[in-house]
Amino acid sequence: MGRDAEWVTYFSARLAEAERELDGFKNAIAKYKLRVLHRDTSGERDVTNQHLRDLQSAIDEYRAMLRDD
Repeated sequence: MGRDAEWVTYFSARLAEAERELDGFKNAIAKYKLRVLHRDTSGERDVTNQHLRDLQSAIDEYRAMLRDD
C-alpha cells in the first residue's frame, strides 16, 4: 500500500481519535469509577482492563502504520 498524503492523513486522524477515546475512557474511570461489565449466562465479569488494553492496542497499530519502514 502506498503512503500518499491521503493515506497519512487518514491514519493520523484515526490515531488522534483513538488517543482521545483512550484519554476520555481513562478520565471516566478516574472521575466516575466507570467499569465495563460483560454479562452472559455464566454471570457478570469486569472487562474494563481488557477494554483499556484494546484501546491501547489500536493506538499502537495506528502508530506502527505511520512509522517509516
